[in-house]
Order: sequence, then C-alpha cells, then structure tokens
Amino acid sequence: MRTIARACGVAACVFLAAPSWAGTMSGLGGKTCESLTEQWKAAGSSERVVLLKELENWALGYMTGKNTEVGKLEQKNIAVIDGEALSSYIVELCENYSDQPVLAIVEAIYRDLDAEYSAS
Repeated sequence: MRTIARACGVAACVFLAAPSWAGTMSGLGGKTCESLTEQWKAAGSSERVVLLKELENWALGYMTGKNTEVGKLEQKNIAVIDGEALSSYIVELCENYSDQPVLAIVEAIYRDLDAEYSAS
C-alpha cells in the first residue's frame, strides 16, 4: 500500500462539496478544518496526543463504516493504515484546506487508498 502521504498528495487532493448532512455529523468529522487547526494550535503536547488519537479513531471508524456500504471490490484495505500517520496527515491537510470539513479530508484519503480486493 502507498503511504498515507503519497495516497493523497497535497496538490492532488480533490475535495467535493460537503454533502448536506455533513453539518449534522457527530464527532470530529462534523468540524471544519479551520476549527480543527485552531484547536491543534491552541493545544499543549498532551492535548495534541489525545486529539490525534480521537482523530485516528474517528477517521478509521468512518472508513470502516464506509467499507460496509460499498461493494466488496470497492472496499479499501484500511487494516494496514498507520493510525498515527493518518491523523497527523489529516491535521496537515486541514492546515492547507481550512475551508473544508474534516469529513471531506477523510473522504478524499479514503477514495485514494488502494482497494483491498482485486477483480481477478
């Protein structure tokens, strides 16, 4: 599998308009990147560790749920994702795309991941 940073290069990320339900989404996915970035900058080192873990848990949970909604051949191999690298990458992308919801960042990363199964 490609690394998270290579999976969705900063210049290559294409974000779709947030779905209408994104504003009512619970957890970190309902936040804007701007508010996540502000929270990150204001946090101390121990708070950042907690925030990264919460972000990792939310993103992997979202991706797991997404895998249950798509056909088997469209499922992504999320078992090999380094959760710490994923959450750090989400924060990095949010700093560059502050106008996007966290959900859009995670969705773009998910779309760019390698498929778990191949059609053979």
